[in-house]
Amino acid sequence: MKSDVKNNVENLVDIFKGLTPDKINNVVSLAKEQRIKKNELDALFDAQVRVLGTRGCPERVMELFKQAQTRVVTKALKMEIEKNHIPFLPVITRNYITVFSQMRMVLNKNVAGRNSIYRDNATPANPFRDLVKIPKEPYYIFNVENGTSTKNGGPNKDEIKEQVAKHGYVCLTGIEIIALAVHSDVLSKHNILGMNSFCNEWGVAVPYLFISTTGQPVLRYTYNLSNCDEEYGIPSRDCDVMI
Repeated sequence: MKSDVKNNVENLVDIFKGLTPDKINNVVSLAKEQRIKKNELDALFDAQVRVLGTRGCPERVMELFKQAQTRVVTKALKMEIEKNHIPFLPVITRNYITVFSQMRMVLNKNVAGRNSIYRDNATPANPFRDLVKIPKEPYYIFNVENGTSTKNGGPNKDEIKEQVAKHGYVCLTGIEIIALAVHSDVLSKHNILGMNSFCNEWGVAVPYLFISTTGQPVLRYTYNLSNCDEEYGIPSRDCDVMI
């Protein structure tokens, strides 16, 4: 043990060669901050995987996420994560788990969610058409804002997208708002709109999530955004994703 400590000290002496005491203190302080931040991000990653496990996510999907841990945490460490934003979220693509099955993973006080988009057996099982390109494989999104900053009376779709884009973000898709609801308590605060998707039924309809009067999380869609009051938020994320 003592020899290990001695070797570590000698290594640090070489690393700090030529630095003033103040610079050494700054380097050590920054290194501690990065170590603490990495530990927090690793803990968040592990917690999200555990949530998926308790919600019935297939092991093969969880394994894909687990394999990405080092890359996801490293990317998040290099980013400026905004205050109150979620550093990253795992998103399960519809070809791996259907929208219907993913809604059962959204819980409110142990009440499982449901999908009210389907009207009959002829309706596609995966009803979203996305307005941004997303991977076919399960992926991660970063720097996620839960929609609190865009709550207002009657959101205008183009104005909201322009507002979000100014900050270098994009609105979430339908499947991404489900991921947000799985891994956070956002629905206890406000409804959320998936502004970068529309539902393939009788024209363009924007998907949204809310808690029903019975306490059940529900996926629905709206044709008229002017009916969406201050109880609706429009979540967004960093433009980049990671498979």
